[in-house]
Amino acid sequence: MIAPDWLQSGAIVFLVEHFAMLLLGFRIRLAA
Repeated sequence: MIAPDWLQSGAIVFLVEHFAMLLLGFRIRLAA
């Protein structure tokens, strides 16, 4: 099972953006 390149890159971008949003929300909550 080898995923196509566009699917793999899309999943990586999605994970990175989701992780960045979690970190941002966590920092805002700490600062508040």
